[in-house]
Amino acid sequence: MIPHRIADDNISGSSEIARQIVDWLKDLPLSETDAALSGLLPSLESLEEKFKHFAVVRHLIRALKQHLHSIDSNADTKQRSLSEFLKEYRQTWDFNQRLAAERIIKEINFNNKVVLLHSHSRSLVVLFELLAQKGIHTEIIQTVSEPGKEGIVQARRLSPKGFTVKLINEAATSRFIGDVDMLICGADAVYPDFIINKTGTMMLALLCRHFKKNFYVLTDSRKFSDFEPDVSLFPGEFWEAAKPPAEILENPPPNIIPVNYYFEPVPRNLADSIFTE
Repeated sequence: MIPHRIADDNISGSSEIARQIVDWLKDLPLSETDAALSGLLPSLESLEEKFKHFAVVRHLIRALKQHLHSIDSNADTKQRSLSEFLKEYRQTWDFNQRLAAERIIKEINFNNKVVLLHSHSRSLVVLFELLAQKGIHTEIIQTVSEPGKEGIVQARRLSPKGFTVKLINEAATSRFIGDVDMLICGADAVYPDFIINKTGTMMLALLCRHFKKNFYVLTDSRKFSDFEPDVSLFPGEFWEAAKPPAEILENPPPNIIPVNYYFEPVPRNLADSIFTE
């Protein structure tokens, strides 16, 4: 029942995955809604397990499950109620992401700055959409973000907005760090002592600390949790199922074991500020 474009998506950030889920549910045909909803809860639980490292997806699915339990059994009522819920959810969090972008723009001077970006985050796309609307000139150094290379996707989204985007491999960032004014990342989850983000964020944060460059995190409040998990569990299966080893090395010879994870914890004290709505 879950579309492959969602279930197999290893490129999009957490907010984009949540938007895809909203679009999928919004487009359920009215004639199929009652039957579709009867099998929806197992599908939502499957998505929650697959994207358990994405706080936004957990937030959306738990809100959906609560909503589905609260509506009556009439198919027409279900469809209207579900559509209204999804519309309100999308509008609320689109607005909050814009508020977060407005806040960082008010506090940080972006004019004629060089900003280092890692991975692909809707929060960052919204930020640079707003900078473009305000006519604030900024240059971007975007990491490719191995092994998924989703940084290329973000570069393609930002360059048409008028920004010059220099695309680099994150392993080569030390060659460019002297030109950088700040690093800005999104976050897939924010805990009291650390954030979860794309692998490579820790390396970039430490590089910024060494070279005295500011590191900011831009996200929305759905990502925050008071629960403090055991960081020693990383990169265990509790957090994230291992990704395809072929993304590292296809057909490895004997005694070479490719190990592939997409996410890592980064201590919050490495970030100069975390901006939210």
